[in-house]
Amino acid sequence: MCGVHGRYLCGKPMPPNFRSRLELNWFKDIGNQRHRRVMLSSNSKTDLRKQGRSARRSLTRPQRRLAARRLNQRLTPLLHRGHRIGLYLHFDGEPDLLPCLKQLCRRGKQVYVPQLRPQGMRFVPLRALRRARVNHYGIIEPNRHSPSVSSKRLQAVVLPLTAYDLNGQRLGMGAGYYDRELSWRSSRTHWRGPLLIGSAWSCQAAQQIPTESWDIPLNRLCNEQQTLRF
Repeated sequence: MCGVHGRYLCGKPMPPNFRSRLELNWFKDIGNQRHRRVMLSSNSKTDLRKQGRSARRSLTRPQRRLAARRLNQRLTPLLHRGHRIGLYLHFDGEPDLLPCLKQLCRRGKQVYVPQLRPQGMRFVPLRALRRARVNHYGIIEPNRHSPSVSSKRLQAVVLPLTAYDLNGQRLGMGAGYYDRELSWRSSRTHWRGPLLIGSAWSCQAAQQIPTESWDIPLNRLCNEQQTLRF
């Protein structure tokens, strides 16, 4: 029976990178089917969070690695115009943005990462990770005594999420850190601050996310298949 076995296809050596191309095409097909047919659905934010977290955790390591490569390729060009960029550090199955982070540093961008505090969240320089710690959520973050910058001074912020919809609504982990930090945007009438870009897998798309007055919508959404503009 003809098939793929180790480094051989039908008993013959495979061409270079054939397995990677095969896995990538297979993942793309599966992802497209999920995106078309199985969108997250619930009237409860709590249920949507559970569904979204379960969906992103369900990806295998090879699937996540290949999908992250495609996502980073879509995300990085969106950040070229900005100089001060806010970028999250992934955990719990979130897309790993390390390739994007490296590209930004090579281009001389100033990268800032979130730091959680009792009174809210702030952004601190990437270099502060030289003295990093793991917070109570299990996320790596800089030492508490690191200097910070206001989100008003950032040109773009990339946000993690548990679910998103096609109207640009984002569902986070439920603590409201990003919404509170960016709440000043709702009072602006002209310049509304940094470009907000959600980062997620296509399997985290929801039919509709219930919204509250304090929820801050996205301007863009990047997944492994496409970039959405809102």
